[in-house]
Parts: sequence; C-alpha cells; structure tokens
Amino acid sequence: MSVMKINICSLKNYFKHLAAKIDLFCRWNAYLEKKRREFYWLNYFTSNQITFLCEQLACVGPSQLLQVQAYTLLSTINPGVSHNKVVKCMNQVTSMEEQEEKKEQSIQSRCFYKREQFIPVFSSHVNEF
Repeated sequence: MSVMKINICSLKNYFKHLAAKIDLFCRWNAYLEKKRREFYWLNYFTSNQITFLCEQLACVGPSQLLQVQAYTLLSTINPGVSHNKVVKCMNQVTSMEEQEEKKEQSIQSRCFYKREQFIPVFSSHVNEF
C-alpha cells in the first residue's frame, strides 16, 4: 500500500510539471503564430530553427561568430548574409530599442503619474470631471 501512495504522489507531481510545460508550450505557440502572421519570413523556419536562431543572435557580436548552421538558415531569407551584416543589423535593432526606451522614459518623466498609476487614480477621481 505504501508503494501505491509514493507512486500516486510522484504521479501527481509529474502531472503538475507536465501541465506547467504544456501551458508554456501553448503560450510559445500562440506567440509564434502571432509573429508568423506579422513577419511572413518566419514561416520558412520550424520552431526549433527559430529558437536556435534566437539563441545564436542573442550572442552575436563583433568578435562572436554565429555557428555555421545559423548562417545557412539566414541565407534562406538573405542569400548574401555575412557576419558583418548580422552584426550591423543587430546593432541597429539594439539602437532602435534603446531609442524606444529613452522615448518611453522621456514621456514618463514628463507625466505626473506613471502609466501603471494612472488607471487607479483616474478611476477614483472620475466623478470630479
């Protein structure tokens, strides 16, 4: 009987972890579907290939080369891809993200309330308008 209890406990634990992984997988699939609609060229790759490219591109730098497989995958959407082009592109993306962050910080610094604070404050004073 004690063996059954251990198995049931471990089975419950297993299903709990399995449910969490299924939830994560479903969210990843939904995100990927949305991005595939937004960027048609993602449809040329499997989800494993996209994950691999994300990992590779996250580490690229002037002295950090991509694996050969990453260049092979990227050449399907850009036949003349090179390390310099990838680094230049990633620098542009990083620069654009930094500009967006600065713009957002500038907007928030000019506002009396932060965006997260606005809704509760507004809703508590809505009758005064």
